[in-house]
Amino acid sequence: MDAPLDKKRSWLRRLLERGARGAVDDPPAEISACEFECRKLECREGEWETCAHRLRSAARDGD
Repeated sequence: MDAPLDKKRSWLRRLLERGARGAVDDPPAEISACEFECRKLECREGEWETCAHRLRSAARDGD
């Protein structure tokens, strides 16, 4: 009795898993520190290029 329901669930689960795998991309390396390690929500114009936190993180990841 449960076989059709199980088959439907497995089809739906496969579809959802496939969608979830392709839905999230890693951020580019140059902004990953900004995305995950910084408290600021937004930098002022010109601030990003000289940000000590971002430059330190880039140097650490480049080693």
